[in-house]
Amino acid sequence: MKYKFRLFAACVCMAISSAATVRGTYYLKPMVDDYFVPLIGQSGIDTGLLSTIGAFLQGEESPLWGAVKLMLLMAIAYTISMIAALIEEQLMVSIGNKMLLDLRKELYGRILRQPLSAVESKPAGALMSSFTNDMDGLGNMLRRSLPYMVNGTVTCVAIFITMLRVHVRLALVTLFTVLMIIPILNWLAKKSMKHTAKSQVSLMELNSIAGEYLQSQEFIRISGMENQVYEKYADSNKKLFENTFSAGVFSNGIFSVTNGINQLGYAIVLMAGATMALMGAAQIGTVALIAQYYSQFYKPLTDMTKQISNILSALAGAERIFNVMDVPLEEDDGKRILDLASAKGQIVMENITFGYNHDKEVLKGVNLDIHAGEKVAVLGTTGAGKTTLISLLNRLYEIWDGTLKFDGIPMKDINKKSLRKAIVTVSQDTHLFTGTVADNLRFGKSDATDDELWEAARLVGADFFISHLPKGMETMVCEGSDNLSQGERQLLSITRAAVANAPVLILDEATSSIDTYTEKKINEALDMLMKGRTVLVIAHRLTTVQNADKIVVMDKGRIVEMGSSAELIQKKGYYYRLINA
Repeated sequence: MKYKFRLFAACVCMAISSAATVRGTYYLKPMVDDYFVPLIGQSGIDTGLLSTIGAFLQGEESPLWGAVKLMLLMAIAYTISMIAALIEEQLMVSIGNKMLLDLRKELYGRILRQPLSAVESKPAGALMSSFTNDMDGLGNMLRRSLPYMVNGTVTCVAIFITMLRVHVRLALVTLFTVLMIIPILNWLAKKSMKHTAKSQVSLMELNSIAGEYLQSQEFIRISGMENQVYEKYADSNKKLFENTFSAGVFSNGIFSVTNGINQLGYAIVLMAGATMALMGAAQIGTVALIAQYYSQFYKPLTDMTKQISNILSALAGAERIFNVMDVPLEEDDGKRILDLASAKGQIVMENITFGYNHDKEVLKGVNLDIHAGEKVAVLGTTGAGKTTLISLLNRLYEIWDGTLKFDGIPMKDINKKSLRKAIVTVSQDTHLFTGTVADNLRFGKSDATDDELWEAARLVGADFFISHLPKGMETMVCEGSDNLSQGERQLLSITRAAVANAPVLILDEATSSIDTYTEKKINEALDMLMKGRTVLVIAHRLTTVQNADKIVVMDKGRIVEMGSSAELIQKKGYYYRLINA
């Protein structure tokens, strides 16, 4: 266990703090019985503090000097308890923060290694909630609530054992007051847990809705859907309020009930103690000590009840975190590592069958041979299966049946990371991450030099606009930043592909977001980039595919035609109808 030494030290400090508190309080009994009670009814005795100190300095006896010594011992015990508690709190904060650090790393690492289908099946807001709200709740439990519960339990046990040694019957009276509250607390805790879990789910749903709508502001406004979106958000927010309110009612009820029974119990203990003292069955000091122990007993109990709702909320969050972490990792049985310097980029698909759901095939018996250095364009209507081909080539999903080969090697035998290094994709959706332009260009090749970045930029015609940015390659950019136009963002995406220098290049409508003038320049640069590489172009526009070596036409998951543009036009089939539509 990584934290065993600090956890052991925290437990030792916790035990010392509880023992010192119990021992310090115990001095109250002899103080009362041995020094104060004997003075009751006596006259002419100076009990002032200054008189007591003066008598001590003159070497004279004072009737309260023994009580002062006991008070000093009590102060020392409480000081030791305070220091031990401070050390224990610091250790628990350190352990809690370190556990959260490791847990966040583990959670993010597992998400990166889980199958893409598992990650995409969860709303982005739900995943973000695991990193934020759920982690924060778990952190508060580890740093505060859990230490309170453990420390409170140890203190209560230590106090009760001491009470039994001091006076059994008064200890049992105290136990009776505690037993009165347990059934009520149990009922309130169950109700609080139920509504706390609902409030956490409502918060996750609210975050998902807010995230989706904030990312779609332009579409919402041009669609005139502001009112509808606001109403949906307001409904979700109201649901969160109702669940949070109900959870708060029951969690606060726990504290109120505990506090009320505490006052009643204190009166019962004092009454029982006074009765026993009058009957001679208990000394006054014993009654005073039991009453003080009772207050100290109920303080940690009250503190623990305050933490119940936090713990319940944290446990619900922890369950969601571990549900994410328990998803099986992406399997990779491939052992072959590709040599990128010698890789040719030949791709063969033999009778490929695949579907995202087991009850629906997306690709049906696809056969395709892409020669090394060949430019192949895949054309078809939306839903024909074009983009699915890209996902299968990168092994983001595993085929149901058939064989995929890269340079004659079955792809299932190739290590996924190695395979993905050999294939670079430029999609119609640009992806820029918070950092400098250089950081983004190195995203596919982290060890690329500055010279390699500028060489790639010149190749695709991005060097001019990069050099005119405020800080050139060191200019900060991020997803959604407004310091770059959509065309410039796409240029950076294409430049990043050039930096990666992979043997296989996939273009998924890479120039669809660029104006006609810029598209012409980029197409010229792409012609240079594509030389000596295998290129797979996923296209919707016919102008993008006409200069391909081979055109593959897909419809409903099948390849319906294949050949050059001239050959397919001559056939007057599906392709011919598309270009004349």
